[in-house]
Amino acid sequence: MEEREIDIREILINWLAGLPLMIALFLLGGILFGAVGFIKDSKLEAKMIIMGALLFVFIYMAITGISYIFSHAVKFCDDLKSIYSVEVLGKTALPYKKKDGKTKKKILSLKDKKMSRLEKAELIKLVGISVKKCAINADANKIKLIGNELDKNAELLRDVINIELKTVNILVEMIDGVLYKSDSLDKLDKDDTVVILVKVGTTTYEEIQSELEICKRQGVKVLGVLEYN
Repeated sequence: MEEREIDIREILINWLAGLPLMIALFLLGGILFGAVGFIKDSKLEAKMIIMGALLFVFIYMAITGISYIFSHAVKFCDDLKSIYSVEVLGKTALPYKKKDGKTKKKILSLKDKKMSRLEKAELIKLVGISVKKCAINADANKIKLIGNELDKNAELLRDVINIELKTVNILVEMIDGVLYKSDSLDKLDKDDTVVILVKVGTTTYEEIQSELEICKRQGVKVLGVLEYN
């Protein structure tokens, strides 16, 4: 596994997306420190306001920046192909959450302008076609989608892939918890063809590495990874 590079651009975009919160902290810090300065000495009030405002913003930026750098979860801008030397078959993950406001979505969309212009349904459709083509090239009779804590979004992905692969008579099975459930691990057989599902922001780098090692140890062919959220 290659060492992951820190994407400064993604950190800056995250800070920009948190601008409303930074403004609120700027004002809060200024008010609190300004009040303390006024009580102690009215001449210090202006300096304390500036000091408090900047301190609160700095603390916010430091916490979010450090959290990003030391987080073990896969990031939106990570190049998994370079990190693990494995094919990325597709990506349905968007840089923002459904509940985010319009302004925040526009800012976070700067992480990948092309992907952000596509609808989620279209991205999933493209992934289904990509997996179908790769499965045909690999001469696979069945594709097993593996991952951990697979949710409704993963199930939706499976359903779309299943529709595409049915047209070429290739079966699809989803196996959840291959790292943590013995019965799930038992479903992996030698000469199987699998696709690893990676949930951006949740799946860890260590989990991907462990899944790749299990597949190699058991003689399972890894077609590639799919990133979703």
